Amino acid sequence: MDTEATLQTEAGLQAAVGLQAGVQEKPQPGPLTIKFPKPYSRPPTVVISPSYNRQSDHIDTIQSVTPYSFTITSKNASSSSGPYQIYWMATEQS
Repeated sequence: MDTEATLQTEAGLQAAVGLQAGVQEKPQPGPLTIKFPKPYSRPPTVVISPSYNRQSDHIDTIQSVTPYSFTITSKNASSSSGPYQIYWMATEQS
């Protein structure tokens, strides 16, 4: 399968299952709300994965999910050591 066909297949799969994903820097400790590019009809299932260039002693927790956004919280944040990023993925509930 060529690259264009693969991208079309992935885009079709994302549309079929309502998959959205992204990455967001967390600039300060405390809550962070991330808006979905396209709202869902009801709250989706959300998975997060933090990324930082050193060990962190705090857990990121999803506090709430709405059709429009989700909010996470932790004491983690970007610093002079580098950005603290949250990779996320959301999909419609079946």
